[in-house]
Amino acid sequence: MEIGNHKNLGKDIQVSGHNIVPYLANLTKYMVDNGLKANPLPKVIISSDAQYANEPFGKTAYYDPENKVVTLFVAGRHIKDVLRSFAHEMIHHSQFLTGMFDENHLDALEDPRYAENDKHMMNMEKDAYLRGNMFFRTWEDSFK
Repeated sequence: MEIGNHKNLGKDIQVSGHNIVPYLANLTKYMVDNGLKANPLPKVIISSDAQYANEPFGKTAYYDPENKVVTLFVAGRHIKDVLRSFAHEMIHHSQFLTGMFDENHLDALEDPRYAENDKHMMNMEKDAYLRGNMFFRTWEDSFK
């Protein structure tokens, strides 16, 4: 699946009994329509690999700024949780596009505790949690 160029959007990718693809596309459109700088859109990889599913602190998603890729781990997760993770990673993509990542900050990602050890990266995480969750919340509310 590639959100960035809308390839395979009709593909049926089940997460907790629902096809996640139209939700990802709709959430992406909502975020962009409401001011998120996200173009060009990232490639999105949906991984059903269960390697993190049973780990209490396993990865749920991540953004690769060098390749502009959002990876979502979906095994054992509720669709709402995956969509919330996607919104968070879309903020990181926007941060990359707006110049918040530079070579120093890309290198900081090598440290598993990058947010605790780099004030700029901590601020980027705070921004992703706040704006990602708020975009997700207002998008979800639009269905009620």
